[in-house]
Amino acid sequence: MLAALKTPNPSPHKVQPNVSPTAVNQTTPEPTRKPANANRENSKSAAPFNWTRLNTILLTLFNAILAIVAVYQYRLTRRQTDLTEKGMKLTQVAADASKQSADAAMRAVEQSDRSTSITQRALILIESVTSEPEFSAGERQGYYFHGYKILVFTLKNYGATVAYNVNVTGEVKFGEKSLGLNGAQGMTLAPKGLNKWITKSLGGNIPSDEIEQTTIGKRPCTYWVEVKYNDAFGNPHKYRSEGQFIAILRTFITGSSISD
Repeated sequence: MLAALKTPNPSPHKVQPNVSPTAVNQTTPEPTRKPANANRENSKSAAPFNWTRLNTILLTLFNAILAIVAVYQYRLTRRQTDLTEKGMKLTQVAADASKQSADAAMRAVEQSDRSTSITQRALILIESVTSEPEFSAGERQGYYFHGYKILVFTLKNYGATVAYNVNVTGEVKFGEKSLGLNGAQGMTLAPKGLNKWITKSLGGNIPSDEIEQTTIGKRPCTYWVEVKYNDAFGNPHKYRSEGQFIAILRTFITGSSISD
């Protein structure tokens, strides 16, 4: 196309354009000017403001604020719930500790009561077993036993409180013969107090040769005694003792004893 434009016109004469004289002499019309008020009126007649969009934006913003507040309130509620649960756990721990302390105190009181009932209880034991009355001035000193004598069992309350309803049973054996004990039953024995239980006279129940053989140690002489009583705390107790006569020592010794 450029090449065509640059090609020289083969005609030596210039061609004048075919312009009408009327068109040549006619002046160009001036552009129409609109008044300034027209622009204002046009701007006023523009599209109305979109209130629906504004409402949507405000509603969205309000919902967002509500969502933030809801999340914050949820976190506060969750935290309060956690604190409440921790408080309940601590309260339960404190309650358990208090219960354990109360149980320990009760056990201590019970243990103290048991200790008191053990350490302060009455305790009856045999203090001695003797042949009475003692020898007279002209009596053969070698004979510990004699027909007119009796055996005396002395019991003592070694405890710190009174023994109530004391009952004593027992037996003394000379070979094949035996004697029972006599004495008050259902009695009260004060702390450190003594009481005696006796047999019948030997001569009326034991043959004289048995008495002599026992005195010189050729025949055994044994005994057993059982004591039942209640202590000051209402607890029942039983004491049993067994012993025998030792001729060379001229005394009775306790072979075994049991006390609960």
